Amino acid sequence: MTDAGKRLRRIIAVAALVPLAIGCSKPDPFARQPVKGTITWQGKPIQFGTVTFEPAGGQKTGAPASIADGAFSLGRDAGPSPGNYAVWVHAFDRGADPPPGTAPGEEGPPPKEILPEKYRTNAAGQFEVKQVKDDTPNELKLDLP
Repeated sequence: MTDAGKRLRRIIAVAALVPLAIGCSKPDPFARQPVKGTITWQGKPIQFGTVTFEPAGGQKTGAPASIADGAFSLGRDAGPSPGNYAVWVHAFDRGADPPPGTAPGEEGPPPKEILPEKYRTNAAGQFEVKQVKDDTPNELKLDLP
């Protein structure tokens, strides 16, 4: 058999194994769930910030997400496991990315936290993440007073 024939056989063998490898992927051991939501402060969307789901019931996973224009989204691959969570929120006076064309060193001071001290030392709320069968996310709507 020629070298070209041997290569062709190897390519065919590998191509036959690819569907098997894809079909044998392991399920997520944490059963992560999708979550999306909106977060407002005093009735206005938080423009820049973070939301973190901290396990409050022995779950093995937590999950952070960025807030932009009052909204956040976590897909199933990055979401928290089912269960109860303390929800921590931080909001900043501006985004972390400087405007395009900004030279290094001209970004100005770092963003400042704009929420009251009580949100820096206490969770902003509680949320139960439920198991979903499809990719319809759990939905959190949080209005911070």
